Amino acid sequence: MQVRVGQCRRSIVRAITPAWQGPALRVAGCVALLMGISPAIAATLQLEILLPKAGQGSVYVAVFDDPEAFPDPDGALIRKARPVEGDAVALTISDLVPGEYAVAAFQDLDGSGDLTTNFLGIPREPAGFSRGAMGRMGPPDFADAAFTVDEEGTSVTLDLRD
Repeated sequence: MQVRVGQCRRSIVRAITPAWQGPALRVAGCVALLMGISPAIAATLQLEILLPKAGQGSVYVAVFDDPEAFPDPDGALIRKARPVEGDAVALTISDLVPGEYAVAAFQDLDGSGDLTTNFLGIPREPAGFSRGAMGRMGPPDFADAAFTVDEEGTSVTLDLRD
């Protein structure tokens, strides 16, 4: 009868390991995993967007947590659109992880769903960034528009400019 070394080793391990130890180790491992899982802290961001053109079009908002993606809407963490009914739009964004964020928004007056610009890339529709950030020859940097969302929640007002 031939016995392979691997089979022999497994047989020896089974022979010296008590029958209860395998299931007990699995249960202990599951308990350890569950104890290590803590509920994520969710924060809320309250946005108030002030509009120069009351009652016209829709407002598009993009929330960013990645400096590399800002302000490209395709790289936004969250994108929302709301119809405009007055001279301001209120928006609540829930379940954010506390941290650094920046917001970009524009009022879509022509219904295109995109920010309309002239041939130089200058917006032809009201637009703005959190903290009133403005770029010199283009959009501002993430650091200029960034703010902190803490565990208690944060309120930010954006004043869109023509």
